[in-house]
Amino acid sequence: MSDEDVRGPDRPETSGRTEQQIFDDQIARASGKTVVMFGGLGILAALVMSTVALVISASKNSTTVTVAATPAAGQTAGSGQAPQLTGDALGAQLFVSGKPDTGAIGCGSCHTMKAAGASGTIGPNLDKELTADPASAARESIVDPNKEIIPGYSANVMPTNYGTALTKPELDALVNYVYHSTNTKAKAKAKRASGKASTP
Repeated sequence: MSDEDVRGPDRPETSGRTEQQIFDDQIARASGKTVVMFGGLGILAALVMSTVALVISASKNSTTVTVAATPAAGQTAGSGQAPQLTGDALGAQLFVSGKPDTGAIGCGSCHTMKAAGASGTIGPNLDKELTADPASAARESIVDPNKEIIPGYSANVMPTNYGTALTKPELDALVNYVYHSTNTKAKAKAKRASGKASTP
C-alpha cells in the first residue's frame, strides 16, 4: 500500500481523490487479495482431493488386477467368484480341508487315504478299513463315529459334528468321495467306466 492511499488525519490529500475513492480502492485490493487467497486454497484443496481419489482408484484397480491375474483354486479368471463344487470335487475338498467356518475339520488330518494324498495316523487307514464297506457304512462312520470302533483305536477321538456342520449335499459328496476312493468294487467300476469313456 502506498503512502498516498493511507493518509493520516494531519496529512492533506495529495492525489486529488476523495476519501470514498481511496476507501473503495482499499476494499477492492483487500477483496482481491482475499479472492486470490481463497482461490489458491481452493486449488490446493482440489489437488489434494484429486491425489486422494487417484490413490484410492489405483489401489482398487490394482486389487482387481491381482484377483483377475491370480484366481483362487476352482475360480475362473475375471468371474469374481469361485464356481460351486459338486460331486467328488466337493467331497475331495471337504476331505482335505473340511469346513472350518462350521467347525468340521478335514478328514485327511487324521486318516490315511491315497486318493486324497492324506497320510494321517490318528484314525484308521481308510484304504484298508473301507475296502468292502458300502456307502452307508462310510456315512455312519462320519456322522456317528463312536457306533463302531475299529480295534486299536479309541472312542471319542473323531469329532461327532459332521452331521450338523455339513449340509446334506456336502455330507453326501463327502460320503460318496470316501466310498468311491476306498471301496474296491466302486474303484474297479470307476476304472472300467473311465476305460470305456476313453475308447473311441
